[in-house]
Amino acid sequence: MAETEFKKRQTAHKVSIGMITSPDSKVHFDENQRFRFLEVAGRDIYRINLIANIIDKFESNQKQYINITLDDGTGNIRVKAFADATHLLQNLQLGDSIIIIGVIRFYNDELYIMPEIIKNMDPKWLVARKMELEQEYGELYNKTKSYDNVGETYIEEAPKEIPQMQTQIQEPVQIQPKEEVSVEKISSGNEPTLREKIIESIRNNEAEGGIDIDKLIMSMKDPVDLINKEVTELLEEGSIYEPKPGRLRIL
Repeated sequence: MAETEFKKRQTAHKVSIGMITSPDSKVHFDENQRFRFLEVAGRDIYRINLIANIIDKFESNQKQYINITLDDGTGNIRVKAFADATHLLQNLQLGDSIIIIGVIRFYNDELYIMPEIIKNMDPKWLVARKMELEQEYGELYNKTKSYDNVGETYIEEAPKEIPQMQTQIQEPVQIQPKEEVSVEKISSGNEPTLREKIIESIRNNEAEGGIDIDKLIMSMKDPVDLINKEVTELLEEGSIYEPKPGRLRIL
């Protein structure tokens, strides 16, 4: 398997911008001084899964190059697209909240992202991701808030909106007891359940060797936590399996 293909299939780690741009993160190079990966919290990271707001956008005259600047309240970073990949950024607007899965690059002393998948999101998921990162990384995430002035401003203003946002996202992020049946599992007439939709999506990608869980989530409109819960249950019961970390196939 080619090195580029191997890297493309690596897990897209959920991180904040401040974590990957902080002084504590370490850039690793190969023997030819080409960028290999970024070390964050003891993890070797090549691909990331990020939720942030667009605060700036640039397009070249011929639209052969587009970049956007993202801010998630901990810092900012640019996303760059060239030639055939510019369509990923073309319809995005200032102020949009997006989830992006992409590859980290390092050139001319700048860390940036090459996009693979981008999807517009409700701004409430910025708060949901903040809570998720705080739970997973704790102080390592919290201390990154001070690394960037834009991030500090965002955090200072955010509490005015967060109470309403938290009320809206209580249902999606709530973890249901094992014995309770999610409403997503109950079919209404001919409408497939969430479980059925997940299995069908994985089955439709069997010819390509399965589907990455990030791509699965991007292709569905259901809450991310419910998708992850169903995937976990399907893995535990043996209906699907992971031939590689983060990639799903039918057993």
